Amino acid sequence: MLVTLIYLALQVRQANILAKADSLQKSFANYSSWRQMLTDDEINSLWLQSLEGETLSPQEEQRVYVVLSELAMAAVAATANNQATGNQKVAETSALVVVRELRSQTMRKVWARVADDLVTFGFADFASAVADLLGSEGARS
Repeated sequence: MLVTLIYLALQVRQANILAKADSLQKSFANYSSWRQMLTDDEINSLWLQSLEGETLSPQEEQRVYVVLSELAMAAVAATANNQATGNQKVAETSALVVVRELRSQTMRKVWARVADDLVTFGFADFASAVADLLGSEGARS
């Protein structure tokens, strides 16, 4: 009986380790898809212009919105995957990944649209986490 309990405990532990590893792999894959978008020269140029705070045309802003939305969805997925498996630290850093890209007014203007979408689709908690971090970032300035 004791041997069976020990065996089961080891199996559960191994399953938890594998679940966490799978969750991390999925998170990395989602972020990788976002980064892959930035390898397109035109998109990368628009992204850099946005980070530098340059004014964009409506068409350029739309393209940045699509890329920023992709980042947001990767971060939301990473948060959900890692919360489900108990990787709380990784889950908490997902919002920081987004905030790091919102360092200009141009990016924050585009983010406002993405955040509205997140709320609409039921991810208000994530949008709030980003807003909280942006607010605390402003308090440190």
